Amino acid sequence: MPPGTTEEEVRERAGLTQLHPADTAGAGVVLGAGNITSVPILDVLYELYAHNRVVALKLNPVTDGLLDVFNRVLAPLIDLGRSGSSPVAPTSGRTWCTTRRSATST
Repeated sequence: MPPGTTEEEVRERAGLTQLHPADTAGAGVVLGAGNITSVPILDVLYELYAHNRVVALKLNPVTDGLLDVFNRVLAPLIDLGRSGSSPVAPTSGRTWCTTRRSATST
């Protein structure tokens, strides 16, 4: 924290958009470029929870083989999306759509 920041100020600002979960922040697109396999899923989760955005993920051909793994890892969130409770829904091909409010697919 910057010098002079009080504990109360830190607590008031902690939590990013989860302080106001009903306020959405539009849509985000994650382009899974590169070959670091953890980055696409981390970027999706960050968009989802830090910015409260609908998220579409496009995997790089290098990480295509991880689509099934990502689907299994996010299965609890995907199941919530299918039930209409949010936050993640799979889409056709190599793209995911995630949302804080309701599941969408493209």
